[in-house]
Amino acid sequence: MKKLMAVLIVFVLLITGCGTSVSPGTFGEAQPPPAPEQEEEPPDVKETVTLKEQAEVPMEKEEESSQASTVILDGNTISVDLKVIDYVQKLEGFDSASDELLFYETTDLDQDGKQEAVLAFGQKYENAVDTYVTHSYVLRNNGGEVEVLGSNLIGGSAYNTYEVNVIELKGSPHRYVYHGLTNGGNLSGFLLYKLEGNEIVLFDGSASATGSGMDELVSSGEDGIYDGYISDRSSYDVYYIPVQKYYHFDGSKFVLSGTSVSLPEKPTTPREALFQFLSLTALMIDNEDLSKRLSELCSCGQYEFNEREMELIRFWLDEHLHGLSAEEEAHAETSLLQEYVELVIKDNLQQAGKDGGEQAALSFRLKPNGTSWVIEKVIRGGEAEHKEQEPISSLDTAKQQTE
Repeated sequence: MKKLMAVLIVFVLLITGCGTSVSPGTFGEAQPPPAPEQEEEPPDVKETVTLKEQAEVPMEKEEESSQASTVILDGNTISVDLKVIDYVQKLEGFDSASDELLFYETTDLDQDGKQEAVLAFGQKYENAVDTYVTHSYVLRNNGGEVEVLGSNLIGGSAYNTYEVNVIELKGSPHRYVYHGLTNGGNLSGFLLYKLEGNEIVLFDGSASATGSGMDELVSSGEDGIYDGYISDRSSYDVYYIPVQKYYHFDGSKFVLSGTSVSLPEKPTTPREALFQFLSLTALMIDNEDLSKRLSELCSCGQYEFNEREMELIRFWLDEHLHGLSAEEEAHAETSLLQEYVELVIKDNLQQAGKDGGEQAALSFRLKPNGTSWVIEKVIRGGEAEHKEQEPISSLDTAKQQTE
């Protein structure tokens, strides 16, 4: 009975947890109390600042050649050299209150083994073409000494720079600084800068001088490496005739590789016929469709005008585009003859005086051809052959008078 009671007491002690603490595998051996839990150390996190905070980041070690930090740019976290950033922000004309970092990339522009930093600052807007770049620089950090390669690249164009990037051109070992241009309206263009030695120079670019037109780099392989660009014009610089030119990069420069022209409707009046013939001639474009239209407008085909005559033609075209005043009508006299119309374009007296009193002139004899008109003859250096006829006020009415 006593033995039975002893067994029961031991059993009760075991199930109530009293007595010596044991663990599986160390049964009967005393275990030390568990060590207090320690808080885990936070992982090593790089310093990250927003664009507005970047100017206030302290540089702790001036003796270091580079002080890396990170910024959030276009939603991406990138590493930057704070010494380079600080250098640019201290340059004359920099407004730290409004000019924020828009672009930052380190790359070897000329493949000489040295890294350059390409930076752009300005004001960013939701609409990309409204973004206004005020500063664009290429710099190096040589052992703690910041070196500016050239000056601020903004100012090389009359148009606003809304984008800065670093691009590659097919066949070239170099990388180029790209500036996207706009006037905020109907114009887009670009400039490309190249590193030569320790200086950034303008390599190439294209943008319409009239404030209307599109010039855009193209990547035919769709791999982000550009191999040409398209130039699109349709304003008064091409007499409102849509023209597209295609340029190919041959490894060292852009060369014209093709042209397309959207020809206007065939003319129905003498003035329209002459204007179309002269404007297509003034484009000076090698295009099969254009050559065919010139042959339809003039039996002489692509008439060869000299430089002085081309100046005269462009003058008349410009005046025709904007309308002729009563005084300027003298530069486009018209005479109605028996079965054709003759038009004379000539210099004004001021220009003639500059040429020693000689007055350049061109006469064009047009004949009706069904619903259109054809230039039958071009007469150089003289007045209209028949002066006895009264000049008519407009060539546009000549057709009705001859019918």
